[in-house]
Amino acid sequence: MLFSDLRYDYVRSVFRKLNDVSFEEIEALYKAMEDEGRAALAQSGVKADGVVIERAADMRYVGQEHAVTVDLPLAFFEGRDRAAIKQQFDELHKVRYGTSAPKEPADLVSLRVTVLGTMKKPPKHSVDEGASQPEKAALRCQVGALPPGRMGRHAGLHTRPAARGQHDHRPRADRRARIHHGGPAWRRLACRRSRQPANLHRER
Repeated sequence: MLFSDLRYDYVRSVFRKLNDVSFEEIEALYKAMEDEGRAALAQSGVKADGVVIERAADMRYVGQEHAVTVDLPLAFFEGRDRAAIKQQFDELHKVRYGTSAPKEPADLVSLRVTVLGTMKKPPKHSVDEGASQPEKAALRCQVGALPPGRMGRHAGLHTRPAARGQHDHRPRADRRARIHHGGPAWRRLACRRSRQPANLHRER
């Protein structure tokens, strides 16, 4: 958590047609949110390694009810490229719903800004590549595993239930347990019990 980036998200409603709204108005709304995010970073008391600004907009075709959030590179606004914004929306609408209408006008429902205060990350440590075959130490438990029927009640599980007329003293969870001899569950159990004193493996 100490290395997580600080993130502040802001949104402003617009409800204007893309072709009608001016870039001056759009830029003013975005800049107000970005300044608010930078101020929040400064007031957090945490010194960020850098600041990243991300812009997006909720857009829809005129007459639609639901909008989709479109990520918008800053270069679109620097070049005042209205067609690029519309194309970005058309492509995302095609991916999301399987259809698009490049010739239909689009609405700007709201503008979004994310202000990230990036934190310096710790160095990554490399891990040596393992061998193609496991080492002998990894097979120690399997080599010393007990055969089926020799685990006893100290292993926490029984291999067979009590006979009719006899009281089963095992805990309820143990009575419901199942053991498949030779399977992964038996090997894990045998591995745990192989590290206990030998007298605990004896049947009573």
